[in-house]
Amino acid sequence: MTWRSGFFIRFGGLAVNGDPIVENPTPGRWFNTQAFSRLPNFTPRSNPWQYEGLTNPGLFNLDMSIVKRVPVTEKYRMEMRMDVFNAANNMTWANPNTNVNSSLFGVTNNTLGSSFGRRAQLGLRVEF
Repeated sequence: MTWRSGFFIRFGGLAVNGDPIVENPTPGRWFNTQAFSRLPNFTPRSNPWQYEGLTNPGLFNLDMSIVKRVPVTEKYRMEMRMDVFNAANNMTWANPNTNVNSSLFGVTNNTLGSSFGRRAQLGLRVEF
């Protein structure tokens, strides 16, 4: 099993007016985009790099295996196995877009690159 809460979202130089945290983030609105605006040119950043409680999506993954060894004779054995990856079939969202100039600012519309749906594999091994 793998579980991790999301890492803090890092922002570049932006003007911040208000609280960027939303109560129940959704893929279409991960944080309050109305709280951010573009900084005027040649203005030093004053906003923090990250906000307490504002994190990227978390990850939960459960992999399982079932293995059965069967003695065939004194010299031969068989092993049957089934491995299931992402057994809970959870969707893991990618990090939201943090570019204030993008039309997708605050949106996460992709899955995490290394995640996939439930997969299973069967195996048979003969030992002699």
